[in-house]
Amino acid sequence: MAQLTGQMLIGFECVTGTGKGIAAVDPRTGERLEPEYRCGGDAEVDRACA
Repeated sequence: MAQLTGQMLIGFECVTGTGKGIAAVDPRTGERLEPEYRCGGDAEVDRACA
């Protein structure tokens, strides 16, 4: 089973976002899953566009 890391992939690197956090939810139980995922901020968008 894949391990959740809370990171996004930008240019072949795993990056933790600097924006607002969101959490996944197990649809069977409604339980909040860790880790939290941080949305990409301006720095991550600029990096992805470069």
